Amino acid sequence: MRWATAPALVVSVVMAGPVAAQQATPSPPARALGVVLASALNVRTAPALDADVVTTVARADTVCVLSVEGDWAKIRLPTSSSEAPVLEGFASRGFLSEVRVAASTLQRAGCGSPGS
Repeated sequence: MRWATAPALVVSVVMAGPVAAQQATPSPPARALGVVLASALNVRTAPALDADVVTTVARADTVCVLSVEGDWAKIRLPTSSSEAPVLEGFASRGFLSEVRVAASTLQRAGCGSPGS
């Protein structure tokens, strides 16, 4: 996978409809932004095709890439819930374009420190 570098990037993530968020232990800060390439990308509870689907993300939406495990990326995205403002799960890396950006850009995009 090729990495692009962007010194400054304004990102907005729009989620359609309510999302069933799960409480998760905080993960490390994001390492990259991921742009969804598929028309609909399933976010799963574990890095496996048979894992439960937690939500779906639309093409061109952005997510925070926390880590990678083989063909899977652990991602974080905001939710519309005030009780659980972020959701973490796994998505297939083949449907994400990962973009490395400065830490300050990740923080502005909502991908900052653990628990943010």
